[in-house]
Amino acid sequence: MRVNPDESVLEVEAYEIGLNMPGLGQIVGLPLEGKLEVKLDVTAPKGLMPQAAGSVTLVCEGCALGDGKTKVAVPGIRCSRRASPCRTSRWAA
Repeated sequence: MRVNPDESVLEVEAYEIGLNMPGLGQIVGLPLEGKLEVKLDVTAPKGLMPQAAGSVTLVCEGCALGDGKTKVAVPGIRCSRRASPCRTSRWAA
């Protein structure tokens, strides 16, 4: 993080973050697989975060959401269903 009187800049890059880490699948509600790449670039004028602007880039290699076994519970519906895995070789946003 670079800080000067006129602006604060935060730049973060993280690579090969494994999505099968404990707890992450519980947050999403389905098992996850793959490697995530994250790039974050935020600038805040005079350090004021409400006025900050920037970008976030997410890339996932070999991503899979679900395993075909774990049941997905939908709020408001009594039964749960098994979700077929959703797989992709590369996903970017």
